[in-house]
Amino acid sequence: MTLDTPLDTELDDADRRQIDAWWREIVHAPTRLPAGVTLVQSRLVRAVGRGTLPGGVEVYLKLMGFPRPKDKLRYLLRSLPAEHEAHILRYLAATPIRVPDVLAARGIRRRGLPHACLLLTRALPVVQRELQPDPVLDVVFALRDAGIFHPDLHSDNFLSLDDGGIAVLDMQSARRRRAIQLDDMNRMLATLVAHRAYRGDSIDPWCDALRARGHDELSVGRIRELAVRVNIGARCDWLRRCLKESTQFAVRSGLFRTRYERRSMAEAGDWVEGGTEMFRYWMGDRALEILTGATPVLAGLDRPRWGMPGCHRIRLAGGVDALAGHAERLLAGYGRYREEISRRV
Repeated sequence: MTLDTPLDTELDDADRRQIDAWWREIVHAPTRLPAGVTLVQSRLVRAVGRGTLPGGVEVYLKLMGFPRPKDKLRYLLRSLPAEHEAHILRYLAATPIRVPDVLAARGIRRRGLPHACLLLTRALPVVQRELQPDPVLDVVFALRDAGIFHPDLHSDNFLSLDDGGIAVLDMQSARRRRAIQLDDMNRMLATLVAHRAYRGDSIDPWCDALRARGHDELSVGRIRELAVRVNIGARCDWLRRCLKESTQFAVRSGLFRTRYERRSMAEAGDWVEGGTEMFRYWMGDRALEILTGATPVLAGLDRPRWGMPGCHRIRLAGGVDALAGHAERLLAGYGRYREEISRRV
């Protein structure tokens, strides 16, 4: 089954043929950008690229595949991401909120399961300008007034335009609601504030801007508190991502053992056997990478499934001799990992 929304009427036949060609490549390889499209961002299930249509229109392609069973299951009974996001963007285009123009949205299921989807939008006239709290908050409150709840709203969703305006993009997680409740609004604001703090920016100007809009100290304090929890949760998720199939890590689950490998270091180094301390080394290596910016040294972890006998193994360049030089530092990293996890509420 194929989803295909109408193309923008401004596109000519050559543009339409190019989109058709791109789509054929995407259906063949759902997580790989078509030839001639420049990579902007890549994840395990999603890629974003920039291209130019024959008529000269610059566009962004956002494509999504469904490589894991959980990805297919998530969208088994839901709209495909491209269809949903196109619907939200077209709804917002009828409001004063600035969003990218949707040129095409396509998706395909095979045997009832999600296979691939594509959202094609017109590139916005963007300029490099530091985002200021007030214009961004204007957009957030406009989203509220339009009945849009976005649980993952962060500052990268907002772009400065050449006419001085602010556009908002990436509406894949957004939902339409009849009314946005106070708790929902606080979540949107807290996620935005949390992202500024995560980047190392001061959140004081953002809190001051909220006070200027009538938020009392109690409300601002709640948003600050929620922002802290959001950041702790995000860090814990990043720390534990080395135990999940993701852009950076591959997981191979067997009947008796599970292997975790860092994709960029696959097959690198020698295996070293040991006990459960090998798991602590693995998590410590990840914690040092995320919390201190250290370069990871472990390429993989192989361990028995829960309740199964057998040794633990880790892989690293230099094998057992190199591990002796890293062990103390990795165990200290594991301590940092445990400390972070304990803070999660």
